[in-house]
Amino acid sequence: MKLTGVQPKVYEYYAIWSIWPGLPFFYKLYWLLLSLVSLYTLFSAASIVRRFSVSNRQNDSPESSRIRLEAGITNLRQVVAAMFFAFCALFFSALPGAFQTIALTRSSPLNEIIGALSLHFAFAANVFFVLLLLHCVQWLVSRRVLSAK
Repeated sequence: MKLTGVQPKVYEYYAIWSIWPGLPFFYKLYWLLLSLVSLYTLFSAASIVRRFSVSNRQNDSPESSRIRLEAGITNLRQVVAAMFFAFCALFFSALPGAFQTIALTRSSPLNEIIGALSLHFAFAANVFFVLLLLHCVQWLVSRRVLSAK
């Protein structure tokens, strides 16, 4: 079935800067929070790795040092998981809004729905990519600390 005259507004580029003007306020707010969490995760991972290498050279108790490092890793894991669940809640609560169209334009409602879904999915692709990177950082730090047991 071919629809004639329907030109969906599909985002060709999924980069966050190309879709930023069309994002709703809560998506922009979430992106800002995700950016802050990303910085926190990177600094915490670097701190854990640095403390791990320093604790191996010092005469600290290996058990107390390992407990502190594992607490930091657990904290990183919880932060990344919380951001994932917050995104899921935000995304799935905003998704039904894509199907609410108002006939103020001459374009078809299908065109409006496809454009809105395209924006939601483009944002989701960016968020999942960042969350994947944060998970990989956390996983690599965790493997490095746990391999020294």
